[in-house]
Amino acid sequence: MSQECSWEEKIVNDEGDILDELNDFKTEALKEYICSGVFDNEYLFRVLEDVLSQPGMIYIRERKNRKRRDEFIQALMQVIPKESDNIHDMLASKNAMMKCSESLFDRLSSFMEKCDISKKDEAVQVWSHIKRVEDGFKSIHGYLEDKLDKKPKNKNLSPYVSLEDEDGNVFSADGASENLIKYLSITLKLLSYKFDWFCDDKVVIPDQVVVEEDNLYQAGSIELLARSWMELEEVSQRCLLFGGYVQERKGEDVPEEAKMNGVKASYHFERLESEYELHDSIACERVKRKSLQEFVNIISRQSFRSAVVPELKNVGKIEERSFLCEEEILTCSILDDVFCVSTLEDKKLIMV
Repeated sequence: MSQECSWEEKIVNDEGDILDELNDFKTEALKEYICSGVFDNEYLFRVLEDVLSQPGMIYIRERKNRKRRDEFIQALMQVIPKESDNIHDMLASKNAMMKCSESLFDRLSSFMEKCDISKKDEAVQVWSHIKRVEDGFKSIHGYLEDKLDKKPKNKNLSPYVSLEDEDGNVFSADGASENLIKYLSITLKLLSYKFDWFCDDKVVIPDQVVVEEDNLYQAGSIELLARSWMELEEVSQRCLLFGGYVQERKGEDVPEEAKMNGVKASYHFERLESEYELHDSIACERVKRKSLQEFVNIISRQSFRSAVVPELKNVGKIEERSFLCEEEILTCSILDDVFCVSTLEDKKLIMV
């Protein structure tokens, strides 16, 4: 019993020092802990997994930090007893996943540098991307206005707005808007690092210049690569934070469909959904169902339906209880829940 107490005390006393050093890529305190005779495999696995699961462990640009981290992982493999197979497997898996992710980021960066738009002046580059996104939003707004001008006879029991383009393709207005914002955000971030636009923790871009249609077309290749960048960033960070691994397949091991499209190497990030993500998914589903229920209540009440204008040109202000559509009423209702106000019922509503 006394040995158990001394072991617990040793863990408490050493844990702070061990974590501080491990977070600084040092192993001296860890070596002392392992050699002290109170080595606990489960504790060590948990500590090392937490250290290597931090978001900053994947270095997209800092090549020197990559080398330092790799040397740290190699040092860990030498320090950890050989019989701790689970720890060695975890270290190898984390290391492979981080190095593979960084290699893919490097390749995407290389592809971006080869794009025609990347050979233009920095001002032309950034404003081509901004103008492309502006045009994208104008297009979405145009589809929205057409949809609002054509009031359907039958109400769709969904608060989510679907649009249809000239080719008959149906898409989500929210999803399309989100993709445009993400594309511009990641592109601005990449250009900011490339041209060093950071000043006092802000990004200062070049003054606006006139861009040509060819520049907007050329920016499209960066948009596709930026989407790949975002997806890689999301899946690699999720694997790092919540557990997962990556498989690289080459030659005959490449999936048949990908092989038919000329893919010679494919990368597969595999992971199990964590308990945190499972609970988050359940919570999101509950919010969606509550939103749908509220939407059904809105379209079922005559007082709400009469507040929706028949034509877009007749719309007034929200404080006048004039709405573009039922979805706008739902938005106000959701704001009620978030900010504990009554945007629909309070006659003294103050629009901030």
